[in-house]
Amino acid sequence: MITEYWRGYIRQRGAFAFLYLVWRKFVSQFISTRFLRCDSLMLCGDFQISGYKCINIGKLTAGSRFRLEAIIYSGRQEFTPEICIGNNVSFGSDVHIGCISKLSIGNNVLCGSYITILDHNHGSYSPHEILQSQPNSGPASRVLVSAPITIGDNVHLGEYVVILKGVTIGSGSVIGAGSVVTRSIPAGCIAAGNPAKVIRKFDFAKNKWTLQNNDDHAVNE
Repeated sequence: MITEYWRGYIRQRGAFAFLYLVWRKFVSQFISTRFLRCDSLMLCGDFQISGYKCINIGKLTAGSRFRLEAIIYSGRQEFTPEICIGNNVSFGSDVHIGCISKLSIGNNVLCGSYITILDHNHGSYSPHEILQSQPNSGPASRVLVSAPITIGDNVHLGEYVVILKGVTIGSGSVIGAGSVVTRSIPAGCIAAGNPAKVIRKFDFAKNKWTLQNNDDHAVNE
């Protein structure tokens, strides 16, 4: 039986678009059997997935050109990646997720398009590291260096957000469009910018969002 939602979908986009989604759901169900665990999957377009047996999914919907990589080998390096995605997680189109260490995404996470989430980078550049990458070597040949990423429940990532290694985003937080998250963001905050900084925080006592540092920047989600 076609619900009111799908009747409206057909009226707005046409029967062909509806039939295409039905076909994509069939393909997604077949693909879901390849993961370590996957309760529900909807891939709305073309995709590139690697390391299936290192990926645990509750319920995920993703738009076109979805790239999900649990990287086991890179050159002479070998990794044991773990990707865990919760229930009711939704990504737009052109999303790239790459993991060589550990990546956890909670429940009810809504993400826009053109998002990049990487728990690693090519090369070691920290002044605290003994072995640092040399600028006269090709970036592709440098060792991959990683740190786990955790995204809590009820997080909203705007369009074009980039999340880099070692970052934790607390539950209920919002990351504004175009932000580059290089450091952890506490729960119940709105962060924006490059690098992303907290600009608002939810005050549960007052039941309202409060400004941080008297800075009333607008956030486009």
